[in-house]
This record gives sequence, structure tokens and C-alpha cells, in this order.
Amino acid sequence: DIEPLIEAVYDEDRACPNDLSPEWQAEWKATLDKLRAERVKAEQEAEGKLIKPPQSEHEGSLNATCSADLDEDAPDLHRAFQALTRRETRPSVSIACLFASPEGPRLSADGAVVDLTREADHRLSEAIIRRSVSISHFGIVRELLADEDRVPKMWRKNSLLRSLRKVEFNAAGECAIGDFRLKLDSALGLCFLSSQADEDL
Repeated sequence: DIEPLIEAVYDEDRACPNDLSPEWQAEWKATLDKLRAERVKAEQEAEGKLIKPPQSEHEGSLNATCSADLDEDAPDLHRAFQALTRRETRPSVSIACLFASPEGPRLSADGAVVDLTREADHRLSEAIIRRSVSISHFGIVRELLADEDRVPKMWRKNSLLRSLRKVEFNAAGECAIGDFRLKLDSALGLCFLSSQADEDL
């Protein structure tokens, strides 16, 4: 029952019902015009950011530079060069939610220890990704991007993990990042608690 409703919402070619009031018909037209204008703008932005094939393969050419250094999924890369997988204006970063322990970080509170000094195989990489989530809280994102140690050296060599920042939670499922606190809740997922600055007010 839900699928036809979703298709109806996104059907740009659907005609405005004749039984709507003049006010609603005007609103229908205005929002449809706005949607189409935003789509044209998005297509123009995407075309402008498209890296076209270079005409030269010499050292220092666009091709050599991009293939070696350009990571379209890197959260700290300038927005003009980031992959256009979604139209998101706020900066975001993906974190791997681990648990701190005397023996080292774990995938769960009582799970196996993850050795961050060794290269992660495909199975471990998948397990870490399953513990990841993307966040766009400006203050927390800024703190995470400023801390290069959040990305273990061995993760930087792994195409699946190089964009993740490790975040270690304590036994209570809480973690401090700068002035902010995160909490893992079994029912609500990742929660943003009030910052230390807010509590001092």
C-alpha cells in the first residue's frame, strides 16, 4: 500500500487534480516549478564538478594529480570536489563506534579486541563498517576532522575504512569529543548529549 503513495509523491508528470481549490492549484504549480528549478541547478552543479578526461598524461597533469591524491569520499576534501552521491550542504563525517578496554578497542562491550596496528582483512573491515554511522553535528564534526589520530594508520591504506574516524565509548556507552558528549542507546541509537559548555551555563 505504501509504494503507490511514494510513487505518487515523486511523480513530477502527475497532473494537478481538477477538484482542488484555486489556492491549492497555485501552490501545486509553485512547488512543482521550484522542484524543477532545483533539479536544473543540481544538474548544472554536477556538470561543473565533473572531472573531464585530461589531454595529457605527463607528470603534474590533472589525470596524474587526481588519480594519486583525490579522494572524492574524504570528508575534509573541499566540497567542490566531493562526490555528489547526495546533495548535503552540511559537513558530515562517518565514525566507527568502538568500545574502550584495557586490552584495546572492541567491536562491542564484550566483543573481540581490534588490533589497530594490523591491516584489517575483509571480514574485520565489514564488521567495523557495521559499527559505523554518519553524523553532521557541526561542533562534533569539526573536532573529529581536526584530530588526525582518529584515523588509524592501517585504516588509511584500506579503501573501506580510510574515511572512518574511530570513536571509543566507555562501559556506559558514553564518549566525550571536545566539549560534546555522545551516547550509544540500545533503543535510540547514537544520541547527542548536551555539551560541557551548555552544562556550565
